[in-house]
Amino acid sequence: MKAGVEKKTTPLRSSLLPPAEQTEAAPQCMTSAGMWGRDIKSNDIATIPSILIQSSFALFHPEKLTIRMKNGAGISKYKPVDYERLQAIIDAKRLETDALREKNKKLQCEAKATKESGVLRQQRQVWCREYSRLKKAEFGGWCTDDHQRFLFTLSQYTRGIANSRELCMDMLQRLFPDRTRKQLLEHERVWDMWRYTHLQLKVVTQQWQRDYKELVNRALVTLEEAKHAHQEELKLQKDRKHQRDVCLQLRKKLQQWRAQQEEVATLEGIIAARQREREEARLKRDQEKEMEFRTEQREKIRQFHVKQRNRMYVVEQRERERLAHLRGVMEEQAREDRERVQFRADLFLKRWAAKQEQELLRQKEDEEIQNRLEALRIKVRVVAEGDPDRMMAHTEAWKSRHRHDECEVQRPLYPLNTYTDAQIMSDPRVRAEQSLWKAGLHHSQYAKKVLSTIHPPKPPRRDTKSTLKF
Repeated sequence: MKAGVEKKTTPLRSSLLPPAEQTEAAPQCMTSAGMWGRDIKSNDIATIPSILIQSSFALFHPEKLTIRMKNGAGISKYKPVDYERLQAIIDAKRLETDALREKNKKLQCEAKATKESGVLRQQRQVWCREYSRLKKAEFGGWCTDDHQRFLFTLSQYTRGIANSRELCMDMLQRLFPDRTRKQLLEHERVWDMWRYTHLQLKVVTQQWQRDYKELVNRALVTLEEAKHAHQEELKLQKDRKHQRDVCLQLRKKLQQWRAQQEEVATLEGIIAARQREREEARLKRDQEKEMEFRTEQREKIRQFHVKQRNRMYVVEQRERERLAHLRGVMEEQAREDRERVQFRADLFLKRWAAKQEQELLRQKEDEEIQNRLEALRIKVRVVAEGDPDRMMAHTEAWKSRHRHDECEVQRPLYPLNTYTDAQIMSDPRVRAEQSLWKAGLHHSQYAKKVLSTIHPPKPPRRDTKSTLKF
């Protein structure tokens, strides 16, 4: 299929390309034709559309066609191209490529289904052949009922019973008269080995899961650190790029300012040179006036100087206006630069003042807390002299308990989130308990029965009750 495409496209391409490019296009055509001589595999189907498009559309490169149209499309060495025929060929090749791709997908699906069905059939045959043997060897050749009775008998005779081993063997020989003592001991040994193996397998599985979780956690921590480092690197690169852009803008402004300074210096030099020339011309004119004798020649010279003066005045006025404009632009730029620098300085001062104010507020809060703590320390500090009468007198705690007037409660150091006295006393259970306490009946059965019958003012939540009954 590709050979046919190359036979059609190669002459057309060689006719469209210049002689210098025809020599380069020939090896490429040979290489592509040789490549299509191999067998088409499943992995090569995906590359067919790109190769066809490259081989077909490479003939109509837009830039080369544009250049050729500009240079002249009617040159004799370029042949006319039938674009409709080429488009039809491209569409046909594209359809063939799609058909081959669909056919390859269908073959792959059929091969996969056939392979899976064969593997399942083989596995089913092996399982049917080995199922009976595995089922028989599950309990060491014993049936399920005998094995369960054997385990139940072993569980009845624990190590705490005297002569448990002899009693267990005697009971097993009674339950299984058709089996010898050696068979019973062998079955017990096999069962112990099976339990030990499963226990070791469980321990190994738990260790593997723990190690796997630790490995995953370390990997996640490593990835998080790498992500953080990458973000920091990106931020650093962004800052560096911003700094380079700022430096580039400043460099451009500096170059522009230097160019303006050079232009100003050049204009000032030109003006000074012209002033010197005018002075020299004036001296020369005075000498000529002294040498002139005729009125007509003097008048002509005067008119000539008047015209020259007017022309020089116009040129000088234009140059002065240009100089004034450049100076105004430079002054405006300098003013903007000063305003920008002043704005940055004011912004820095504002931020610094805000930070200082926050620091002062924090220090003031810390000092207030320390003062309150110091006041509490002074309040609870023991300051007493040796006084035997005071030692035998009533304590302040006893006086406070028997004092009717309540002392003023100071503001706590930190806020407390709890119930108020009114909320606690609104509960009828609390009031009933206080009444029983005053009557001295709070430890009696009567108090327990009364308190159990009193319901709270607000019923408890449903999720705090258990529906289980023991």
